[in-house]
Amino acid sequence: FATAEIDIPHQEGWDRAAPTDDALSQAVDAVSGAKRLAIWAGGGVINANAFAELTQLAERLNAPVFTSTNGRGSIPEDHTLAMGPTTGLPACAAVLSEADVVLAVGTRFQGSATQNWALPINGTLVHLDVDPAVINRNYQAGVAVVADARLGLAGLLRQVAGDGNEAAYTERAQAARDEARAEMRAQIGPDYESIMDAMRAALPSDANIVRDATVPAYTWGNRLFPILEPRTSIGSTSAAIGPGLPLAIGAAIGSGKKTALIQGDGGFMLNLSELATAAQYELPLIICLFNDEGYGVLRMIQSRTFEGRKVGVDLHTPDFVQVSQGMRISAERVTGVAEFEAAFSRAVAAEGPVLLDIDMSVLEPMSFGAPPRRD
Repeated sequence: FATAEIDIPHQEGWDRAAPTDDALSQAVDAVSGAKRLAIWAGGGVINANAFAELTQLAERLNAPVFTSTNGRGSIPEDHTLAMGPTTGLPACAAVLSEADVVLAVGTRFQGSATQNWALPINGTLVHLDVDPAVINRNYQAGVAVVADARLGLAGLLRQVAGDGNEAAYTERAQAARDEARAEMRAQIGPDYESIMDAMRAALPSDANIVRDATVPAYTWGNRLFPILEPRTSIGSTSAAIGPGLPLAIGAAIGSGKKTALIQGDGGFMLNLSELATAAQYELPLIICLFNDEGYGVLRMIQSRTFEGRKVGVDLHTPDFVQVSQGMRISAERVTGVAEFEAAFSRAVAAEGPVLLDIDMSVLEPMSFGAPPRRD
């Protein structure tokens, strides 16, 4: 409780790392000469606020833009050149393998995006990243550019010449993307498809989309739900269950914007008490609680691995509506698509937090990992 004189250090900003003239020249030559250029954008594009430069370069060269999960929003996913996080899907992987140049910006080529590094990159890899330790870690770069993503892309924009991609290549990429999206939509089935589309239609483009590690997140939240602006896509880096609600609370407080959380009941139980935080600060938070009374992801894994035997995956879950209302949070149970659409619209219009307890057992099951039906 003592008082003291302390020295508060002054923090200086740091200069962005600019590309060397030689490295930039090599990258310009490679990109300018490409006829089948694919761009791969990672989270470094967003960290560097380089999304405008990325989109402008893609448009100039008519180049498809793939993203990592962390790079979602670096180009709006309703843009005609946006491929989304589809590098691990066969049709899109085939397009990448045809590229004569792959321009990778701010990415580490993580395992989930590369089929555990089995994805072939046959063309010249131009790798732009501020961290020199990332370049050549997982894929050998033909041209290495150690630089801030924004300065590197701006340098390319100033100097790249040429006619851009062959129209046929970009059209194949777009067709592969549409095929991949159609397959994912078919897998999740009509009910989850309608729920996803209703969420996107009702939310503003700058709303935060937060996802825990749960079946809906894996099947459509992480890959298919359209992300329209940078810094609006948030998930658990570790892929562990549980952090969804705290992440969503942080996003809502930090941005002041409407925040939608996709979480399962098992993971939600790990931080249930944080409902009190959401209520105390009257946060603009919509909790979409997909309730299958258990650990849905672990059910899928155990069913595949142990000949259908499952242990410790069925849970005694509370009445989440009553728990929420006890904390003075608006809540309602949802037992169908039409109910969800109406309830979600009300939640978007609400001032404070809202919880929607979505009964997965009454929804049309996905083509894999279906929850047990309780009707």
